[in-house]
Amino acid sequence: METIQPKFNFNFYRFERAAGAVTTVPVRDASHADGMKTLIDTQHSTIVKERVAQWAVKNNINLSEKSPFPSSKYPGKVWIEYRFGGITL
Repeated sequence: METIQPKFNFNFYRFERAAGAVTTVPVRDASHADGMKTLIDTQHSTIVKERVAQWAVKNNINLSEKSPFPSSKYPGKVWIEYRFGGITL
């Protein structure tokens, strides 16, 4: 029996500062992003973390993981967010 692997879609974003306020703006490419986030089922958090770590190593991206926070709109789901750091050598 073949196991179907779940897929996760992250949204890249960057921070923009204007008039003393900081907002996030969606971007299409990781090279222009300050981070990424997605909404997942709580039960998938381990596999998401593993895949993100593999992706970061493959793309030489330094990540810092933010604590997951529950969605008030979607019960049983949490927001997973990563911020991009400096250059990894």
